[in-house]
Formats: sequence, C-alpha cells, structure tokens
Amino acid sequence: MLPPLRDLPGAGDDAPPQAFSWRTLTPMGQLRLAVLIGLLAGGALGCTIAPTEKEAIRRAWEERDAERAAECQRAGRFWIAGGCIGLGGGA
Repeated sequence: MLPPLRDLPGAGDDAPPQAFSWRTLTPMGQLRLAVLIGLLAGGALGCTIAPTEKEAIRRAWEERDAERAAECQRAGRFWIAGGCIGLGGGA
C-alpha cells in the first residue's frame, strides 16, 4: 500500500500533491527506471537494420547455403531443407 500523499517528500500543504517524482523513488527504483529508459532509447535509435543491410545478409546466407549444397553434392549426398542428407546419416 502506498503512503498518503502528504507523507511523500515535497508534498506539503502549500504544494500540490505529487504521486510520482524522481525524488520519491528509492535509489534502486531510480536505477531501474534509468535502465528501462536506456533500453527503450537504444532500441529506438540504433538497434534496427536498414533494408539494404537485410538484403546483403540474405544474399550472404544464400551464397553460404549454395556452397554447402555444392559440397554436399560432391560428397554424393543431397542438400534438403538446409541439411546434407544421404545414406548412412547426415554430414
């Protein structure tokens, strides 16, 4: 249960009641709020991949899969759904 508003720091008879302020948080609460704000800001500002980068990544994976499929075929096996399959188990 929350304490009455009149008991919160900065809430006197002449000041409007404050339900929330930086001063009413414990040091751990301030740390948690700062971390949350940092995570949200980081996600919004720099954790996205541009469409051109996504396309380059997709092409790189396709080239890698093509190389692995060729190696698999040279070994006399079949490349199916991202895996090398043949008699005697996978590679």
